[in-house]
Amino acid sequence: MALGRWGSLLQQLWLRLYSPPGGECPPNDLEVKAFSNYASSCFTRLFLSPQEDRAASNGESRLIMLQCFPQRMTWEHLRPSAPKVNWAKAIWFKGSVPKFAFTFWTANLDRLPVRARLVAWGMNIYPLCCLCNQATESRDHLLLHCEYSEQVWEESLRRLGHTRFVFHNWSALITWLSSASVSTPSKLKLIVCHATIYLLWRERNNRHFNSSTTTPTALSRQLDRSARDLLLARRYRKGWQRLLSSWFAHS
Repeated sequence: MALGRWGSLLQQLWLRLYSPPGGECPPNDLEVKAFSNYASSCFTRLFLSPQEDRAASNGESRLIMLQCFPQRMTWEHLRPSAPKVNWAKAIWFKGSVPKFAFTFWTANLDRLPVRARLVAWGMNIYPLCCLCNQATESRDHLLLHCEYSEQVWEESLRRLGHTRFVFHNWSALITWLSSASVSTPSKLKLIVCHATIYLLWRERNNRHFNSSTTTPTALSRQLDRSARDLLLARRYRKGWQRLLSSWFAHS
């Protein structure tokens, strides 16, 4: 009896599962066929609708052979799914820098270990902001309202062609990033804001752990260098050709 398409793989799996220690007990053809039918039905059930599954259970279809094994469908069935959030496009987009996007995503979820959260966890630490030493270090204060951060944001927004304004809270920043703008390309706005948040968080950590400081002007120069390198590296991609000139327009 031919073992079929599952034969070789199932023989190896059988030997691993059922062979006694120190020896091998190869299965016969009938055992492999039964195991093959069972495995096929298990894999097939992943992709059956509830109605099809009930029909198969009631005997209307004894075995539905799976003709292909689509990875996308497998991933969609195995991963936990949730409704799409309105801030997704403000964080994850084609061409984003992974370390910038990850830091921004963590900040958006308010999961950065700022001092206000550490104190809430019961840690006996100094609660004031690492950058200004004037208010409790929360996410919104550290990244948006701190005197140091406001100076960095002022320069970042100026380079994007905007006059000075302050984000009242994190939701206002997300709303601004998600809205279309005639004067500023969306990708440039996202890249600059992601880099600003990343550099502010890095500066906070440098002061907290290394006792090293950088002036707002020097941090803005680092932002300019990062933006230039990123836009120059992506200048031949579709939708990125004019972003470097837009960044230079307000230098």
